[in-house]
Amino acid sequence: MSRIPVVIYDTSSILLQAKEKIPVQRQVVELVGLHIPVVVAATLHELSKIGAYREWKTRRASLIALELIRKRFSVYRTEPSAGSVDDVIVNVALSLSERGVPVYVATCDLGLRDALSSRGVKVLLFRESKRRFFLY
Repeated sequence: MSRIPVVIYDTSSILLQAKEKIPVQRQVVELVGLHIPVVVAATLHELSKIGAYREWKTRRASLIALELIRKRFSVYRTEPSAGSVDDVIVNVALSLSERGVPVYVATCDLGLRDALSSRGVKVLLFRESKRRFFLY
């Protein structure tokens, strides 16, 4: 029996949906089908910080993103760490993968893509020029 894949969304992909009105989750469904949408708890913290200190449009987008997460995403709680949100995402993706869970990460971040794909984790990367996500 195959398992339903988990897609971990990073901060940039959530903000993309909130700020640019890109149908991120619909595009991800087109690529991987039915999945469990997940954010790590560190993403919530990062969005809260963005909402407190950035210009009005980004602050508003972070509030929309937090509401979107509340309605449509599961939050993967981890121990507080000194690492970056990207480090947490890499660790969670590897941990799930080691347990046999099919896992993808949706991101706009090339550095995160490289860190994940070099470890064998499938990445859904947003290409600005095409305004779409692609599987890497």
